[in-house]
Amino acid sequence: MAGFRMIQVKAEAEAVESVKRRPAVNADDYAEIEFRAVFEAGAFGPESTSDPREAEEQI
Repeated sequence: MAGFRMIQVKAEAEAVESVKRRPAVNADDYAEIEFRAVFEAGAFGPESTSDPREAEEQI
């Protein structure tokens, strides 16, 4: 069984605390947790929010 959940937090420590409050996923009280940062395009500056096709045409 697999799945994922996305949560929005300000810091990794906040994400860890959130996971600790969740119940175990199986009877063995074991779960494998991965943390991955997800960024919005605006976080990379105004250049990254342009249309990718326009950028490709300029190359």
